[in-house]
Amino acid sequence: MKRARSCIFAITVTLLACWPASAYAASDILGFLGELSGPGPFKIKGTGFESRAWCFFTAEAARDTTKQKVANCLLDDPDKTRATISYQLVWAGADQTQLFKDDPTDVRDVKEFTASVMFMYRTNHVIEVGGGLSWMRFKGQEGADPKANPAFSFWRAGFTPARVTFTPLGSIHGSERARAFARVIHLQFESVWIPGGFTGSDFGNSRTAYKADGEFQNRVQILIDGAAVIRGFLKK
Repeated sequence: MKRARSCIFAITVTLLACWPASAYAASDILGFLGELSGPGPFKIKGTGFESRAWCFFTAEAARDTTKQKVANCLLDDPDKTRATISYQLVWAGADQTQLFKDDPTDVRDVKEFTASVMFMYRTNHVIEVGGGLSWMRFKGQEGADPKANPAFSFWRAGFTPARVTFTPLGSIHGSERARAFARVIHLQFESVWIPGGFTGSDFGNSRTAYKADGEFQNRVQILIDGAAVIRGFLKK
């Protein structure tokens, strides 16, 4: 029986290693990043992941060994972990779209890369709440008229005052395996405040009057938790 479970574990790890964007991650991500007052919205097409870097444990985990605590953290055992510090990397694109309402000639694809560090607190098996910091890189190729719309690349820092992660099936009771597989799908909602603002010249456009002193970018994401899959195969 132990040998069979070891084989299942090895196969699962191999499959996850071949799964794009989740080779070293807890979660693969699908979703979208909301529209700025200029470019957007930005769509995430499976190119992102999130993983736990540190966990704060419940009283139930007090007697666990260091090795067990590391496993409980990486595999996100809701009975053993109360809060986490996690990081997330997301690549998104706006596809070919008109960047500014007052310049219909500037139609380009804007890419957004976001690196986030978040503190999340588990209120119960269904809801986690928290916040953190994000760093965003916006990048785009030159437009049809390279002189009028040159290529651009720049960074902005953002603050996330609120993130909510919802696990729809998290309250399911039953075997440890059933409870683990119930945590495969998560819905994540957050709003990122970007205080630095934007101007048209940031996006390689000197003709538009676009200017935003600071704004929120709302984000909705679906997380597919590879760690829950592994934990499900390891449990009875």
